[in-house]
Amino acid sequence: MNKKQIINIVSLLRWCIVLTTLAVLFVGISFYELHKNDNLESQQLYCAVIDYSSKQYDDLTIMTPIQLYGKELFDKNCISCHSSRDEMVVGPGLQGITQRRSEEWILKWVQNPQKVLESGDKYANDLYVKFNKASMTPFPGLSKEDISAILVYIERK
Repeated sequence: MNKKQIINIVSLLRWCIVLTTLAVLFVGISFYELHKNDNLESQQLYCAVIDYSSKQYDDLTIMTPIQLYGKELFDKNCISCHSSRDEMVVGPGLQGITQRRSEEWILKWVQNPQKVLESGDKYANDLYVKFNKASMTPFPGLSKEDISAILVYIERK
């Protein structure tokens, strides 16, 4: 490369930096202006996604950010064995799980199902027998907030 080409590249990079800085500044100011008078407690942000897990590809589902986060976690950790509806996969469908079990019970079950089984919990042991004594994979890395987000996604209306 000769000196003129290097000068042209450096000049182009400077313009890229200037334009990027202006774009970030513009987006920041626009966001601030848009939301400076918002009362955050009364605002809800919605995201539109197509929920392909419902097997109705034309079903447009509006989700809150927590539901969307729950869907992401569900798809990453749960979908290989469970449906967010009532269909059985490897394990039971999870629709209505919060009516059958408390969130505290679900948290213990998800993080350490073997311990719940060993405690003699009737519901857990009945599930274990019903599903051919197949043990559920424990997810100790999922926090209470993560599991709550998954439940919010599963129980969405």
